[in-house]
Amino acid sequence: MSANLNALALLRQIPMFQSLSQEQLQAVAAQCQPLHFQPGSLVFAQGQAKQGAMIFASGRGVLTQTDASGGETVIGQIRAGQMAGESGLYGDGVEPANLRVVEPAEVLFLSRKRYNQLAAQLPEFRSS
Repeated sequence: MSANLNALALLRQIPMFQSLSQEQLQAVAAQCQPLHFQPGSLVFAQGQAKQGAMIFASGRGVLTQTDASGGETVIGQIRAGQMAGESGLYGDGVEPANLRVVEPAEVLFLSRKRYNQLAAQLPEFRSS
């Protein structure tokens, strides 16, 4: 993400961040890592340990589940202004699906570790 202003505008679109003050939103943006994915890139894989949330600034990803025989079923899409993997912020577990990019994508990654640091610094953040 090239500009902090763009990151703030993106985060403001995400329901869990909408009630945060500008200062709190800036703290969240500072903890996000910008990532770039090309079509075909696997953002996360079914069965992989959850690590955090991916907030799409641009592009599109497809969520699929793989069955025991290796076949994939499309179960959803993630577009700009949406977040994938939110449950990874709250605790351990494994990803229930694959997320593969189908259009070039800019993504903000918020790790569970950084989310927990924010929650410790800003108690009101966890209640948002």
